[in-house]
Amino acid sequence: MFDPDSDGTSVLRRHSWIAVSLLGVLLLFVPLYDMWEDVTALSWGIASTVVENSLLLLLAIGLVYGGVWIGRQDWEPRFVWAAVKWNVGIAVAIAGLYGVVVALQLAVMGSLKPWILVLDGVLFGSVAALGVGVYNARRSQAMSQLEERDERLRRMYDVISDPGLTFDEKVDRLIGIGQDLFDAEYGAFARIDADAGEYHLEAVRTTSADLSEGDVVPLAQTHCQRTVEEDRTIQFETRPFDVDPKNYGTETGFEMYVGTPVYENDAFYGTLCFLDREEAASFDQWELTVVELMGNWMGYELNRKHLLEERQQALREQEAKFEQFVDGVDNHAVFALDTEGLVTSWNQGAERIKGYSRDEIVGEHFSVFYPREKREAGRPGELLTEAAETGQATDEGWRVRSDGTRFWAHVTIAARHDDGEHVGYLKIVRDLTDRREYERALERERERIEFLNRIIRHNILNGLNLIDARAELLEPEFAGSPEPQAHLETIRDRVADMTELIETMRSLADAIAVDSDYDLESVELRSAIEEKVELSRATYPEAEFTTRDLPDPGTTVVGDDLIGEVFENVLSNAVTHNDSASPTVEVRTSETTVDVPTDPESGELLSGQRAERRSASAVETERRDAIAVHVADDGPGIPDEEKDAVLRKGVSELKEPGNGFGLYLVTEMMNAYGGTVTIRDHEAPDGGTVVELVFPLAE
Repeated sequence: MFDPDSDGTSVLRRHSWIAVSLLGVLLLFVPLYDMWEDVTALSWGIASTVVENSLLLLLAIGLVYGGVWIGRQDWEPRFVWAAVKWNVGIAVAIAGLYGVVVALQLAVMGSLKPWILVLDGVLFGSVAALGVGVYNARRSQAMSQLEERDERLRRMYDVISDPGLTFDEKVDRLIGIGQDLFDAEYGAFARIDADAGEYHLEAVRTTSADLSEGDVVPLAQTHCQRTVEEDRTIQFETRPFDVDPKNYGTETGFEMYVGTPVYENDAFYGTLCFLDREEAASFDQWELTVVELMGNWMGYELNRKHLLEERQQALREQEAKFEQFVDGVDNHAVFALDTEGLVTSWNQGAERIKGYSRDEIVGEHFSVFYPREKREAGRPGELLTEAAETGQATDEGWRVRSDGTRFWAHVTIAARHDDGEHVGYLKIVRDLTDRREYERALERERERIEFLNRIIRHNILNGLNLIDARAELLEPEFAGSPEPQAHLETIRDRVADMTELIETMRSLADAIAVDSDYDLESVELRSAIEEKVELSRATYPEAEFTTRDLPDPGTTVVGDDLIGEVFENVLSNAVTHNDSASPTVEVRTSETTVDVPTDPESGELLSGQRAERRSASAVETERRDAIAVHVADDGPGIPDEEKDAVLRKGVSELKEPGNGFGLYLVTEMMNAYGGTVTIRDHEAPDGGTVVELVFPLAE
């Protein structure tokens, strides 16, 4: 059976151009015969018959040359055969058509002249058919080349865009595409060390086994040396006479070469080249463009690959340092979980807090740390789900050690991702058992203080009021007796002092024993200042109290009903510790800002005591507008080394009211308001002290 793609058929098609030339030779006999007949039979002159048949002679000779021209073109056999079919087919068709007509005339005239005319027409038709055939063959060839280009580019795109292939696998497949494109025996991607004159093969495809990845060839034995020197794409179908043979470390040199430079981040890296030991047909520009596109992509991917490797190496180093740091942390349990919740790492802190060794716990599910009731309720899984969906989950509650004992833990679980893929969790656990016990003890102490506060308020204070009332009743009885009257005044003065002390102690108890649902209030600042200044003027008539730059009426700050105690204690302290016969005290205000503790979710300002009872993650710091109240006196002042100590005195140092008790109350109250209190020197000529109270503005 005839096979159109067999080797024999291909050879016949490749040499079918001979049929066109033979047709031209045959048709050349037509004008020659016509010239011979004109000279011999009609006695024409040679010159006249040559002129008459000159066009036919040229057409016949042109047909002969046309066949030779087709044979010399670098066409595939199928395109040669297409052109020949058009030429010979049309010529045969024209000859057949004329043959029928002339056969009828010949039967009537009995002369060969009609045949001459017919063959002249066949010659004209053959030349026209040759043009049509060549045009059709070229058109078919152009369409085929476009389809081939599209196929090559599609294959390149499929390789480059395949996410499942590594860089090395993509390079190998691109080299294969280049080999098919140039019908090359050898294709390679190599790194070139120009200084050392070395050609390092990183990827190679070859039909022989004499070269492989990792081989190093002297650069001088490669045509790529010229690519390096000229820094551009070099190609030759046949090795030029001025180019020495290059064998690339093999036994035989290569004749065909296409090579393009590859750059990594604008620096020369190496070459992509294709070679063959046989000479090749001429290259089309698009084929060279394909090679350059491959080289450009390789350079881009090399740069991206090396940057990724550098980042991964830096990440590995950071992870190693982090793991080393985490492993040395012994006050926090820090360990990793996989996506299923199985423990994959374990640090010293985890071993100390939870009691498991690394060998005992790695590979176990982290739910073993939870009490049975929490496991049955699905709490471990809920925390993992929350962390996976939101990035982080926090929890606080009882956990179980390896020996079955419980501890109170604050837990943070953070989702871990690698290149966007969820790979597990990092869990941090703090043992807050001691803090919880402290808070419970503190709560009991607050209850005791509140109990004592009620006793002071209802029992002792009522008793003192009764004593004062009875002393007042006795005053008329001893109005004329100086000595008893003096004793009564002493009794009433002492009762007043004790009452004042008890009121101060009650205020302090309210400040430090406030429970968790204590709420701060908005307090009108100007009226609170003016009220206590007027009270101080009445209490200390020998002192001079002045005010200036007070806030506008209606300006409110964060406080409560004890804010007046703050001003009263500061004003009293400014007078009682002043050695002047007529102390001077000035009160003024200014605008400022202050950092206050707030709730992360609601933004609500927290009292200092409430903020201290929370974990660090449950408190945020926010800068807010504030009013600073400056109370300046002209007393002896306070040494610099004692200024902070005055405000930080402990309860054990407060043995009597005059030993800083009032300022201790001020410090506690300002802390409760989220404000600050500081002491500095007065810059007035007479010196003195300035107590600065900063109150956050109420929202």
